Amino acid sequence: LVTKLSTVLTVPEDEIIKQGNRSYDGMYFIVMGDCTVDVLDEKRERKVAYKLLIEGDHFGEIGLIYNCKRTASVISRNYDTLVNIND
Repeated sequence: LVTKLSTVLTVPEDEIIKQGNRSYDGMYFIVMGDCTVDVLDEKRERKVAYKLLIEGDHFGEIGLIYNCKRTASVISRNYDTLVNIND
């Protein structure tokens, strides 16, 4: 498991994952910083701020487990340190 981990550094406003994209880049764990989860509304016109993720939270597991398109976008709010695991 440890050999599949990699460190990801982000800057504010980086789009880490984008809703609708394929899930090639696995799952992320937030080590330092925070991110917002944004979801497009039914008409796919407007982003709705859904949740704030903080240190210790994770995201991307749905795409990793089910090999499906991303169900939300995740945007960094600060200079973040993440750990990524690929399948």
